[in-house]
Amino acid sequence: MDTSAVLNKALVGRYEIEREIGAGGMASVYLARDVKHRRQIALKLLKPELGAALGVERFLAEIQVTANLQREPCALARPWPFRPPRR
Repeated sequence: MDTSAVLNKALVGRYEIEREIGAGGMASVYLARDVKHRRQIALKLLKPELGAALGVERFLAEIQVTANLQREPCALARPWPFRPPRR
């Protein structure tokens, strides 16, 4: 099962993953649809190995900074405790 399918299964009813739009050293970013608010969003998924090494505090701090930005075209960020299934 590919990552998008796993994410769609885990996020059912909240977000629908359309496609990956970028990836970097810490995370992958997906174009998704916020089902409740009927809008497109960028969903950033922290790589599990980095989350374990760095701790989620760094990622949560980034979410807090981004969430406080109020200008267009800034993204609205919401923390959500997603844990992908272990293989």
